[in-house]
Amino acid sequence: MRKPLIVLLCSLALAGCGVVASDPVAAAHLEEATLSTPAPTPTDGQAVAPTGEFPPRPSELDAYMQAINDFLNAAPKNRERLEALLTEWENHPYPSFVNTFLDKKLTEAEAQRPVQEADLDGDQRAEILVAASSPDVSARSALLIFEQTAAGRYQPFVREYAAMAIRLWRIEDINRDGGLEILIQAADCGAHTCHLQADIIQWTGEEYRSLLQSSAVDAHYSGAPGVVMPSAQAMLRDSDGDGVQDLVLEGGLIQSVGAGLQRSRTQVYVWDGPIYQLQEVIYDPVASQHPFFKLIDGNAAIAAGNTQTAVQLYEAAIATSFPPPESGVFWKASEPAVVAFARFRLLLATVQLGNIDQATTIYQTAQAEDADYAVWSRAFWEAYQDSGNPDYYVLWVLTEKEERGGVRTSARRVFALQMQ
Repeated sequence: MRKPLIVLLCSLALAGCGVVASDPVAAAHLEEATLSTPAPTPTDGQAVAPTGEFPPRPSELDAYMQAINDFLNAAPKNRERLEALLTEWENHPYPSFVNTFLDKKLTEAEAQRPVQEADLDGDQRAEILVAASSPDVSARSALLIFEQTAAGRYQPFVREYAAMAIRLWRIEDINRDGGLEILIQAADCGAHTCHLQADIIQWTGEEYRSLLQSSAVDAHYSGAPGVVMPSAQAMLRDSDGDGVQDLVLEGGLIQSVGAGLQRSRTQVYVWDGPIYQLQEVIYDPVASQHPFFKLIDGNAAIAAGNTQTAVQLYEAAIATSFPPPESGVFWKASEPAVVAFARFRLLLATVQLGNIDQATTIYQTAQAEDADYAVWSRAFWEAYQDSGNPDYYVLWVLTEKEERGGVRTSARRVFALQMQ
């Protein structure tokens, strides 16, 4: 059996066991650092040639932030000179394609200067915000917030993003709670795809925290600050007319021919009081007609308890003619496996609904038409007949070994395992 088919079967088997498939990920893992007041860090000495008007630019993020803080505290007039300092430091040193990706996401009206001022904590003293796009080689970008104390001195707060570039997007009260929110967009780019990261930050009275729930759709970035999506566009939209802006991300495709089957999506995050939560994921309706995605959606429906909906999706996957129209790349040799897997999942769902006569017919069809893949349905059906318990899934194991002349299947084992 060819490797692409085995890869597809493994993906389908995992999806059938409750593992939700997600888009391939090719970018670095994004991490969050706690917003805190760091201890002073001396300039590391690795800097661009100075002009004499400004101090040299440090090449490490902590020293970079401390140098700005020291510059602000050195003289009151330096507050107005900060943007000129950052211009000399070349605040966006990463390759132009990363900056181009971000700049295209922001309209002319939304495009913000790298330095902004706003009273974020209501103390009648404006904080200074700086979008610091990766001043060091580790690709650590950051939102830097310089807060002025009652004594007139500045102290820094930092929110780090493992991204190549970052932009200040909005500073406004988007959720109508009386406080200002800071909206940022950051980007990290690989060989083919840029991942967009959006975050909404607010002062809580004790700290700056994200108001965004981490993305549950892209598990690779679980725990990252804000939400992440490949090839995405972020926008604000009042979906229900209540005056509160929802965050909407559109995109989701990996820009590589090797990414396999994909479909774009729209993720809608709504304000529920304490945070913005993922309310809805809307998938591309055309790509969703592909039998592979019918299977994925059927598995999601049955996991959510919508077994009748799952039955309809599995039946649609079986009935779809191959190759499906306008649905992207598909391995023609995988048609028998896709149909067999859909029938196997249909058998499970039908038994769970208690339609045993119909399930018997589905089982008999599987044994007659699904060739080698009929072992899935047979393993489940025999376990169900022995126990009367419909809560089984099937684990299909392929063991391969390399031999001169190619790869061959040396063992195939099928297990019916009771769900916990």
